[in-house]
Amino acid sequence: MKGITDLTINTLLDNTREYLRSVGSRWGLARYIQWLYYQGEQYQTNEWAVAYWVAVGERESVLNPERTEIVNRNPDTILFYPGLFGKLPDRDKQNFFNQNSELLSKDLIERAVEAGEISQQTELFQSTPVFGGS
Repeated sequence: MKGITDLTINTLLDNTREYLRSVGSRWGLARYIQWLYYQGEQYQTNEWAVAYWVAVGERESVLNPERTEIVNRNPDTILFYPGLFGKLPDRDKQNFFNQNSELLSKDLIERAVEAGEISQQTELFQSTPVFGGS
């Protein structure tokens, strides 16, 4: 997310972790941030959303949009580093699959479909008229 830096998130997480320690809470960081979300609009911000995903271990997914851009500009990288596909956000996985499915192994496609990350559905009807016209 634009405008959100590692420093911002790290500071937010460190301050939250320190607060939990100071009150003797045994709650984990992610659980507490999830609870905060329902405590008011001041916690329903992009910073808190990113902090939650970082707390659950998804730092690279939310703070590394450059990786998605690199993969989209150089789809052949998936041939050598198939793990990059798994680190794409779901909507980007579907877009990548739609445009570059030939670069993905059958096993990788099956796992992504089973996990609900991509759909293999094809169009049932042509998007252009069969008999002339536009």
